[in-house]
Amino acid sequence: MPGLKAALNLLGYDVGLPRPPLAPVADAVLPSLREALAQFKEIPA
Repeated sequence: MPGLKAALNLLGYDVGLPRPPLAPVADAVLPSLREALAQFKEIPA
């Protein structure tokens, strides 16, 4: 769920953070996720 919420947030959908006990995706992972999503849609910076 954290990865899905992070991806949706990158796409511009405000879905918030995952509920505890799940933690949000680490900031270090976001560039890789943005790159992976870019093949499907242009991601806002």
